[in-house]
Amino acid sequence: MAIVEMQKIKLYGASADKQKVLNALFETQLITLKNVEEIENTDVFFNDEVYTQLENKRSKVERAIVTIENSLDYLPKKAKPVIEKDFDVSCDEFEKIILKKDEIETLLNSLDKLLNEQSEIKKERVNLQNKIISLMPYQNITENFSDFKPTKYTTIMLGSLQSNAIKDFDNFLRDCPLTTYETSGDGILKIYSHNSESFIVTKKLNELGFNRANFELNTTAKEEIDSLKNKIVLLDKQENELIVDLCAYKDSLKELKIMHDYLKFCMAKEDAENKFRCTSQAFVLEGYLAKESKDKLDKKLQKSNLSIEYEFLDIDKDEIPPTITKNSKIIKQFEFVTNMYSAPHYREIDPNIFLAFFFSVFFGFIMADIGYGLVLIAFGLFMALGQKRQTGFKQLMFVIAIGGVFTIIFGALFGSFFGLSHEQWSLVPVATIPDPVNNVLTLLVSCLVAGIFQMIVSLILKGILLIKRKKILDAIFTAFCWVIFLIGVALFLLEYGGMVKGVTLIALIIAGCGAVIGSFGQIFTNKGFNRVSKSFGALYGVINFFSDILSYARLFGLMLSGAIIASIVNDLASGFLLSAPTFAIGIIILAIGHAFNVSMGALGGYIHVARLQYIEFFSRFYEGEGELFVPFATDFTYVKIV
Repeated sequence: MAIVEMQKIKLYGASADKQKVLNALFETQLITLKNVEEIENTDVFFNDEVYTQLENKRSKVERAIVTIENSLDYLPKKAKPVIEKDFDVSCDEFEKIILKKDEIETLLNSLDKLLNEQSEIKKERVNLQNKIISLMPYQNITENFSDFKPTKYTTIMLGSLQSNAIKDFDNFLRDCPLTTYETSGDGILKIYSHNSESFIVTKKLNELGFNRANFELNTTAKEEIDSLKNKIVLLDKQENELIVDLCAYKDSLKELKIMHDYLKFCMAKEDAENKFRCTSQAFVLEGYLAKESKDKLDKKLQKSNLSIEYEFLDIDKDEIPPTITKNSKIIKQFEFVTNMYSAPHYREIDPNIFLAFFFSVFFGFIMADIGYGLVLIAFGLFMALGQKRQTGFKQLMFVIAIGGVFTIIFGALFGSFFGLSHEQWSLVPVATIPDPVNNVLTLLVSCLVAGIFQMIVSLILKGILLIKRKKILDAIFTAFCWVIFLIGVALFLLEYGGMVKGVTLIALIIAGCGAVIGSFGQIFTNKGFNRVSKSFGALYGVINFFSDILSYARLFGLMLSGAIIASIVNDLASGFLLSAPTFAIGIIILAIGHAFNVSMGALGGYIHVARLQYIEFFSRFYEGEGELFVPFATDFTYVKIV
């Protein structure tokens, strides 16, 4: 349960073997490359043109994959094949895809032709639809558009005008007796003006925002709309035929996906050139690996028969390598929660085991119902096991399932099964924790003390970290003294909540001693004026401790609200469950009500418990800002190398 110790490898080889070396390192999946410091008479041989060509080809393959998969969505459910989103391949199978390069290139050219045809069809459909939209206001006009042409003495116009501007135009025409108009539809005007008045009428119309219809058609708007709709039907038919042709490529999807990720691999190798230092004859590369993987990597490189020399080096004190955490399968799921905040720094304590414990306990306390716990376990496992690859979502679902286990534990302690108590159903365990509705103070204080315990753990971890860094006085006066202070506060709260007696004076003495030593201890850890300012700052920081302690009251609030909602849902449904005709309605109320409660409770519980970890727990000892270890060239979209 710790952060794995890292080492460096420095490797020298002939430039002619560079690709073979990279392939060998990729197959080991044990190292990640780092930038080599500048060496005299060496250079970086990154080829931007080659990288761009690879990226363009990858984009072309990705476009083909997405289009084929989208086309399969049009098939009936019974005819739709099962498409693997991701799959495992061996290194040999992965690298042998290049042997099918010409075959895949031919396939891509054929697909490109179909995709371009489909793109043209979609573009034409949009144009036709835009024309229909522009013609729609004129569909009540019975004349052909070609009829609205000027005569020898008259200017005839057809167009649209805002309804509020028509009144202004009507007033204007009082001074233009040789001009008249008709309205047809919403804001559509037919205007007839003698040539002697047409100039000033046109000018006025432009001022009012008149939109003249400039359709050079020998048909009415309705006839043209019908014609355009028929063309769209033909386009749809053509596109459906193209979709059928695209669906025929479904059997090529796996090869296309392997090729896509192989191109990503080639891009990663090309990008690695940015990290090398090279001459025309030789190159040097450096990388990080776990110290425990050293022997394994050494054996694999020796078996590779490459003309290389390499050495393993210890990490420098001021060097920050990527982080690998080593945890059990259960604790590993909670790395998702930690990494959402920030990945662990290489030179600090791995917080995941502590976060896993507190997160699970707090989440279980908030939900606290046997039935809800069973639902969370079933839902979490169903969603997690449906994910083939290890993703953040899969880890989150396992976290929910683990939280469900603790939900059952606290549900048994509270004696609650979907809001039912032992008195309502004898199969529900008898409650051993006081009823939260009638024992508010006791449970509220319990939550605050649980929060203090987590804060104490965070300060102890901070002290251990400072001791590792040989800052003994800092560990004593900025961590361990405040542990004493919090112990005193916890004892005071326990008596206030009626759980212990006769410790008030002792609690105040302990808390006071811890605060005084912690404040004035800053004199020994600082210099000059900082001794005074830091001492007062530490004393003022007592307020922050109380603020953080009160944050844990949210645990009680969320738990109580969930319990009350469950009780209300049961009360609403009980009236319907007593008679046969309304029994089904009662079941529906129970299903919807409890589904809402468990989903909102889980969402609120996750968010607020995560907040407590990030702000109240991590803020005292956890630095983060680490970079997770990712083996060289393994950032793939579809395949997993095995």
